[in-house]
Amino acid sequence: MNEENVMKTFDRKTVESSVIASVGYDRERRDMMVEFKTGELYLYQGVPPIVYEKFLEAESKGSFFNSNIKSMFMSSKMRISAKDDVTPTDAPTMKRDTELENILIEFETLKKKYDLLESRLDVVEQELKKAPRKQGFYKTGKIVKS
Repeated sequence: MNEENVMKTFDRKTVESSVIASVGYDRERRDMMVEFKTGELYLYQGVPPIVYEKFLEAESKGSFFNSNIKSMFMSSKMRISAKDDVTPTDAPTMKRDTELENILIEFETLKKKYDLLESRLDVVEQELKKAPRKQGFYKTGKIVKS
């Protein structure tokens, strides 16, 4: 895999920054390519579109990158400097790793929703225990008449 083939999959943009030369983003795969002015090239996986958009809007791209992207997402070094070819050792596994990362993100989101619903259920159950027992109140999963 050479740099030309890798970069064709990204909509690259030159950015105003003292450290970042250009960025590219693949919305379908949620991958962000960052090329530094040193020539280093990194691929960040699982970056949500909103994070990429906020990066482009940021007044300081370097600060936003360091705070919100650099250590928050899995990355692969694609090139050490401008003279190096883009030949990642893990190229065959990159797609699989991205798919696994997306599954993990989806799982974490569903787990948070589950935990929230479970806590709401606990609150409802506590309120039902406090409620006076009258005809038609919910008790043990059935409408009962006292």
